[in-house]
Parts: sequence; C-alpha cells; structure tokens
Amino acid sequence: MITLVTGITGLIGSEYLKIIMASSSAKKERYILLIRERHEEYYKDLIENHQWDHIEYRIGDLLSPDIFTAHSKQDGLEEDLGKIDRIVHLAALYDLKAPYSKLFKVNVVGTQNLLFLAARMKSLKEVFFASTIAVAGNWQGIFSEADFDLGQEFPDAYSQSKFESEKLVRDFAYKRPQVRVTIARFGIVVGHSQTGHMSRMDGPYFLLKHLTLLKKQRDIVNQLPFIYFPYQETSEIPIVPVDFAASVINGLKNQKKHKKEKKDIDQPSLRVLHIIAKHPPTHKRLMDDFLRIMGIELEVRALPVNNPLFNSFLLPLTKKILKKFSIPESLADYMTSKGRVTSHLLEGELKKSIEIPQYSEFSDTILEYSLKHFKH
Repeated sequence: MITLVTGITGLIGSEYLKIIMASSSAKKERYILLIRERHEEYYKDLIENHQWDHIEYRIGDLLSPDIFTAHSKQDGLEEDLGKIDRIVHLAALYDLKAPYSKLFKVNVVGTQNLLFLAARMKSLKEVFFASTIAVAGNWQGIFSEADFDLGQEFPDAYSQSKFESEKLVRDFAYKRPQVRVTIARFGIVVGHSQTGHMSRMDGPYFLLKHLTLLKKQRDIVNQLPFIYFPYQETSEIPIVPVDFAASVINGLKNQKKHKKEKKDIDQPSLRVLHIIAKHPPTHKRLMDDFLRIMGIELEVRALPVNNPLFNSFLLPLTKKILKKFSIPESLADYMTSKGRVTSHLLEGELKKSIEIPQYSEFSDTILEYSLKHFKH
C-alpha cells in the first residue's frame, strides 16, 4: 500500500511520523510525505540517517492548484499518483486568532486542491481526513458522529474553516462512493499520555497557565473557602492525548472494510468518528486536579452562567479579561457552552486493536508536565 501524507510537520503529524518510522507493519508499506521546500533538508537528512526504505518525501504546496513542484514531477511523481492507495490529510492551520481569510486559504482551499488531486488517482481506495470536534460550533445540545450541519454558529474563524473543509470531504465521498472516506473529528489535543510532552500549549492550557498565578500566593489562597470561575457545570472537555490521536490513523486502516451490498454500491462509504478520551473531565474536574497538583486546597465553584445577567454583563466582561491576557475570547464560549460531544462509534471501529485511554489514566502526567513547563 502507498500512502500520501500531508501535515507531517504538525502536532498530530509529527507524532504519526514516529509511528510509521518504527512500526513493523508500516515498514511493509510505502509512505510519501508532502512537505514544503523549506523542510526538505531536514527530512532528507532524517530519512538518510535512519535509512528508511519505506518513507520518502515530495516537495509541494497545498495552496497551489497543482500542489507539486516541477522538482517532484521530475522525480517520478506522475507514476506514483496512479499507484497511491490512501491519503492521510492532516495538514491544517490552527490559529484561534487568525482572520477567516487566512484560515480559509489554508484549510478550505488546501483541502479542495488535495481532493482535486485525489480525483486523478486511479488506485485510490481510502481517504483519512483530520477534522475537529470544533465543527460543532456553539451547538447547545448533544453533537454526535451523525451530526454535521445543524445551523450552528462558530465562535472563531478556525472552527468555521474546518466546517467548510469537512463539507468538501463529505461531498467528495458522495462523488466517489468507491473510495472509503474516514472523517476523524479530533478532540482538543493535549500532551502525550505517557510523558505529558506537548509542543503547543493552547486550548485548556491557556486556563491552566493562568491558574499557576495562584501558586505564587498559595499560603493566602489556601485560606480562601472557594473561588469562582465562569464554566458550565455539566459540560465536558473532549480532550485526546496526542499519541492516541496519531495511533488511531493506522489503527483504523488496519480494520476490515465493510462489505457493500449490491444495492448500496452507489452510496458513499463514509464514516465519521469522534476521537476523544473516555470519561473526559468537566471544567471543574480539570481545575480541581490542577490545583491539587499545585498543592492548593481550594474549592472551585461555577458562576451562574445560565443566568441572563451573566450573558448580558459577566460574559462580555470575561472576554475582555481574557483578551487582556492574550487568551482567545472564544475560550469563554467553550467554557460556558451546554454543548456535549459524544463518541459512540470509535471503540467498535477500533475493535480493541487500540485501547481508548481514560482521562484519569493520563491526567496527572499531562498536568505535572504543564506545571513544570509553563512560562509566564
């Protein structure tokens, strides 16, 4: 099998590279990494130093309609395009502060260009697309794998751009029913479940970082009976450790394909999965655990976020405070949302080939790493 991989330099992509370079089953296949020209020297040395016969790279740019440069075409790419069996599309721009125009160009146009290329691949059998649970936007109810366009609005341009790019992939699945398409909506990616290592500390890390301010006044803080934060008491944080997120990509590939009945031959072979940890924490649980790690005995209580007064006065004030600390204002929307992302299909699809981690199994590891590496 020949797999074309995009986004190998990203958060999940770099972890995925570790898997395919070490896995015995992956070494029996062939992987083509799509990289930009500025990364060529690094990957050339990496591949040569490790003497990987199953991993190679091509220079290209998803923002270009042709994607691949003339250099790659001279390297036998056209012949390879006819042999590629699978695409793993991990490339995306993740920036909660970026304007929609910039995010649209990378996340939507980049995906569109790749799908145009995919349409030319005669041997293509599978497409794996990395989406995000952020496509649920501000939906205030349960958002399952079967849900997509529910009329939700989006608190930031990133979520909207990923919604639009997922729409393109879904359309591709209907136009190419013979290709098995997997849309993996990854939860909020956190550190490695075994080491806690995280190369990009954002999302819930924004909140945790500012909780460390309490540590400096721990003796005084421990005398307080409680502290208020704006969060929805019942909502959960759908997190996923980065190593598990990466392992799912090939874990799903290795499962048997669903056989199509003759009457369903023209129906799309599309599956949507939510990649999140089991029993994810509530906002209170996450903050309680982090305070415990810091040695702070303080009860966290929720502000009355369901009170109309909160939405008209306290929520705007909270966003102003977040902005002052260079924290994306959309964090307030997520913390006060009644929305809940469910994951009912993943375990069945993995068929126990990979164990889905529970929050309680890796929480101390990622929180202790965070505390050690936060810089103010």
